[in-house]
Amino acid sequence: MLFRPLPQPLWGSYGERFKNLTARRFRSLLFGKKTLKQFYNDVAADLKQAPQQASTPNFVPLPVGTAQALIDNYVSPLWFAKYKEGDEVGKTHAHNLANYLRRAAGIPEQ
Repeated sequence: MLFRPLPQPLWGSYGERFKNLTARRFRSLLFGKKTLKQFYNDVAADLKQAPQQASTPNFVPLPVGTAQALIDNYVSPLWFAKYKEGDEVGKTHAHNLANYLRRAAGIPEQ
């Protein structure tokens, strides 16, 4: 075989057709048939034409009551303790934890 298959692209798989187009374009770049700018523009055009996949969660959402109870009983006291200590990093961490729980439950973030 003259060429090895290209590794999986870092941006994910857009199907066999896209991988074959990208590999062919890469070979044309490698052998001097195209410039790097032409290669970049070709790949960018393919990415724009790629079908957008709807983001559906692949997990069971956390119950809203459970998320709110965790925030009220654990994360909120942590945030206030870090506030009293003057620990900005700790406050940010607690805030992010609360938002992650809200996101998992489908509650709007604050």
